[in-house]
Amino acid sequence: MKNPIEWESVIADKTYKFFFQKEKGKNFLMVNSNPIELKIGLTSSVSGFDEKIMLDGKEVRVVIAKDNPDVVVNGVFVKSGKKYIESPVWALIFAVVCAFIPIISLGGLVPFTIGFTGVLLNIAVSRLVLPIVMRAIVCMVITGVAWGLYYLLIALATTL
Repeated sequence: MKNPIEWESVIADKTYKFFFQKEKGKNFLMVNSNPIELKIGLTSSVSGFDEKIMLDGKEVRVVIAKDNPDVVVNGVFVKSGKKYIESPVWALIFAVVCAFIPIISLGGLVPFTIGFTGVLLNIAVSRLVLPIVMRAIVCMVITGVAWGLYYLLIALATTL
């Protein structure tokens, strides 16, 4: 993520100037030159910045994914008008199951890559605009493929 990121959003006929900077592992957000206290959640560290804040007594979300900042008001992105879909709790279960791959393998670049890719894909798929059953099935498949690749790696390593 590039530092710093600045943008403007018009919300309810009022212009807000946002300033975001990540420094030494901490995130700083200012709105109209006022610092905003952030309570960083798990998904922000994995999939970009995505946090709830209060603007003029109303709860909104500030989302920065792939250096593309936006604000979500009433479940809709201000810039694009697309619906915001939050990662459901069940998606974190699949992500954690994939995260166990490098832990069980006791390290290594390939197991880490398999596990971390599974984590990112599960979180990304859980936010797609698809029926929840479809998203859950795809997350199950991603988790199964990740573990299948890990066992294939183990099988190949033992034959050498």
